[in-house]
Amino acid sequence: MKKKLILTFAFILMFVGTWQSAHAQSKPLEKVRLTVPAKALTFVPHYFGKAQGSVAKEGIDLEIIVMRPPLGVTALLAGDLEYTAAGGLSFRAALKGAPLRTITFI
Repeated sequence: MKKKLILTFAFILMFVGTWQSAHAQSKPLEKVRLTVPAKALTFVPHYFGKAQGSVAKEGIDLEIIVMRPPLGVTALLAGDLEYTAAGGLSFRAALKGAPLRTITFI
């Protein structure tokens, strides 16, 4: 009895997982532009997530753009980018009143 219950539960989890992945693939990916200050080891998780497809599994079509931080923050404030990985300059801009928020650090 216990074994049947475990098998049933495993089947349900497998079915739900398959349905969720099929459902997620049917939606169009959201285009997100991220600027990084340089191709450096610090930003490997962004490149790795894109290359391995884990970012796309979350519904995001990530475009990584290498750009000097002053230009990246300016483009972010103008609405041409969604995110920047230039932490230092972004903090200074936020302290001067720019409407920026920090989401996460790697």
